[in-house]
Amino acid sequence: MIQASKFFSGDGTITAVSNTLKAVNKEYTSLAVRGQDVAVVATYKIIPNQLINQHSVKHLFHITPRIGCVAIGSMPDCRSIVQRARVEAIRFEQRYGYSIPASALSKRIAGILQVCTQAMELRMQACALILVAYDDEKKQPVVFEITPNGEHSSCWATSFGKHKAEADKQLTASLFPAGAKSVQNFFNTEETVKIAINCLKKIAGTEFNSRYVEIGVIGNDKNFETFKILSAEDIKVYVSEDVTPMDTTKD
Repeated sequence: MIQASKFFSGDGTITAVSNTLKAVNKEYTSLAVRGQDVAVVATYKIIPNQLINQHSVKHLFHITPRIGCVAIGSMPDCRSIVQRARVEAIRFEQRYGYSIPASALSKRIAGILQVCTQAMELRMQACALILVAYDDEKKQPVVFEITPNGEHSSCWATSFGKHKAEADKQLTASLFPAGAKSVQNFFNTEETVKIAINCLKKIAGTEFNSRYVEIGVIGNDKNFETFKILSAEDIKVYVSEDVTPMDTTKD
C-alpha cells in the first residue's frame, strides 16, 4: 500500500508519468507540420551557457536516411532514445530486407518507453520524440509524436515544449483556417517551412534569433528525398522573406 500510494497520485494518475510530461514541456519548443509534399520539423535551441559552442547543441537527428526526428527533454535521455531508434531501424532492415516505415518505428519506440511506466524500479525517460518521414506506400509525408509514457499518434502537426499550447494554437489556425471543416495542408515546400518558422517567431517574439533555429525537411521534393537539416544560411533566407500562410492568425 505504501508503494501504491507513491506510485499513484490522488486523482488516480501515475505520478511518474505526470512529472515526466511536465519536465518535457518545460523544455525548448519544438514542432512539426505536414505539407503536401514534405514534412518539416523545427526547434528553437536554448543555449544554457555563453561558454558553450552553440554548434555543439542540437536537437535534430537522423535515424535513417528517410526518417528524421526532434528530441525534446533531457538531452542524455534524448540521445539514448535516438540511438535506440537507430538500432531498431537497423535490426528491422536486417531482418526484413527493407527500411523500417516511420509508423512501425514509432510503434516500436513507444512500446519501449511504455515499459518504463509498468514498474517503480524503472525510471521513465524524460524524452519526447517527433518523427518526420515520407511514406513511399501512401505517397505522402508523415509526422508521428511519441510521448514519454509510450503514446504515439500520427499528426497533421504537433508540438512539445514550454510554449506547446501557443504553438498548437498557431498550427491549428494555419491548417484549419476560419470556416474550414477539414485540414488544409496543401502547402508546397517553401510554404511549409515558413509555417514552422513563423510559429517559432510568434512564440519567441522579440527574442527570436535565426541562429538558434534548427529545421529539418523530408519529402518527395528532389532536394529533400532524404532527411536534410537546413544550414544557417538557408534558414536566414526563409526568415528574411515575408511569411504569408500564417497571416490568418492576425487580429
